[in-house]
Formats: sequence, C-alpha cells, structure tokens
Amino acid sequence: QKSVLLQTSLVGKPNEITSLQILEVAALSAFWAILGGLLLLVFLIILIRVYNECKRIEISLDELLANSDSTRIKLNNVYAEIYKLLGKYSVHESDIHKFVASGRANIKLLATQYPQLKADSIFNDASLRWNQLYTELQGYIEKYNREITAFNTYTTNFPRVIFCRVIKRTPRKHAKIT
Repeated sequence: QKSVLLQTSLVGKPNEITSLQILEVAALSAFWAILGGLLLLVFLIILIRVYNECKRIEISLDELLANSDSTRIKLNNVYAEIYKLLGKYSVHESDIHKFVASGRANIKLLATQYPQLKADSIFNDASLRWNQLYTELQGYIEKYNREITAFNTYTTNFPRVIFCRVIKRTPRKHAKIT
C-alpha cells in the first residue's frame, strides 16, 4: 500500500494517511454536501409553498375587495335614487298644498302626475334593492374578514412565520362596514 507522509507529530513520528482514509474523508465530505443540498432544497420547497399560499389568499382578498367596492358603488347609486325620490315627494306635497291653499280645482291633474301608488312602489323597490345590496356587501366584508383571519393565522404560525418574513408577508387588518 502506498502511504502519504503529511506531517510530523509532536513525538516526531510521521503521520501516515492511507488511501482508504482519503476515501473516507471524501465520502464524508460528499455526504455533508448532499445533506446540505437536500436541506436547501427542502427550505426552497417550503418557501415556495408558503409564497404560493400567501399569493392565493391575497388574490382572494383582492377579488373580495373589488366585489365590495362594486357593491358600494351600487349602494351609492340606489341611495342617490332614493334621495331623488324623496325630493320628488316633497315637491309633490308642496305643489298639492299650494293648489289646495289657492283654491284651485286641478288637484286631480296634479295627483295623476305623481300617483301615490306608483311613487310608493318605486320607493319600495329602491329600498328593497338597497337592503339587498347592503346585505351583499356585509357578506363580502364577512368573507373578507374570514380570509384575513386565515391569512393572519397562516402567516404567524411557526415555522411559516419565518418564511413569511423572508417573502415580506405580514398580518393584515380586518375590514369594517361603513
């Protein structure tokens, strides 16, 4: 067997390393390199899974916000319609009082221009739509808050909290109905 003379010990005897020992050191180094590579791979897989889950929840949150914004716009439109109807009611009432006060006999003509039954049904329809939209908005906000709770729980539990900090995902605030 060939031996390699590397260094001299304190006693003065040369330390010899055999080719078998060199192979053992090389195998051990390869083992640690493979183990390190596997740990890095596992770390990257976990990081990608956490990122994908955070992204999925964020997309869901964005969709819910868009739906709630759309519903808020519809609510504002219905509110404006109700406001206009109330304005027509007051004008109608004012006109009737003017005609009665002035003693004119054209009350029937004025009443046919704004029939009470038609105004009531329009107002009731607008009120019903407003209530439906408000309920729809409440549903979106409740679902958004459930998703926020899930997201916050997901991003704050160990070991995901470590990965979420790496990809800059932090807990979010809940929404309120205004």
